[in-house]
Amino acid sequence: MAVLAALGATAMDEADPGESAYVPARPVDAWPASATGDAMPTGSREAGEWGRAGLLFDIGADGAIGNCRVALGTPYPRLDASSCAWLAAHARFAPATVAGQAVKSLAFETIDWGTPPVSPPPEQSLHTFFSAPPAATAPSPGSLRVDGPPTLRSNPQALITSDDYPEGSLRNGEEGAVLIMFDVSEAGRPEHCRIEQSTGFDRLDATSCMLVLRRQRYWPALLKGKPVRGTADMRFRWMLPHDERLLVPAPPS
Repeated sequence: MAVLAALGATAMDEADPGESAYVPARPVDAWPASATGDAMPTGSREAGEWGRAGLLFDIGADGAIGNCRVALGTPYPRLDASSCAWLAAHARFAPATVAGQAVKSLAFETIDWGTPPVSPPPEQSLHTFFSAPPAATAPSPGSLRVDGPPTLRSNPQALITSDDYPEGSLRNGEEGAVLIMFDVSEAGRPEHCRIEQSTGFDRLDATSCMLVLRRQRYWPALLKGKPVRGTADMRFRWMLPHDERLLVPAPPS
């Protein structure tokens, strides 16, 4: 069985970024990450097409979007083919900076096309990117929390299972470690994923972001007792199955 792990996560307070030399790219304004009705490609609405496209793209030192590609597609080629154009037409980003100097970076965003059917098909045939685990049941810390960065609600190891390993990556022998950074909203939801260290494989990078955006929840950062936006990061290590003999402890010398 393939092995994967969500490793330690850290978080930073948006209101007080400290002396960090690196500042990740950010959306300049809110943009429509969903498109329905007349905004959909010609024929898609009539055909009842819907789904979520996951896009990897570069954000240049000038904030321009480049090298956009669909890393996690919908079941419909028309929707996938329109996704990068939709992002370029509607989203604007401030570039990442290192010690105040703008630099190129890699980012991930999703676009939701259409509306899921009112009467969904059996659960086993639903697209997995629309499924989600139950909300965290841990009680809110309430007034016991002090001002500080976002706090993870659950063990990151519970975020993923071996079933999440992308089939295409298993077939092609793709593995590696990835470090992702993302915003955490005032409601504790991860948003706007950036790739700080890539596995070298789009599918694994995009799946790491999608898992966090879809499943992970945080207690938001607090400033003077009020929720504010914050930033957090997480590492994933994707490992393919290996010969079990390699896992046998060496005898003592």
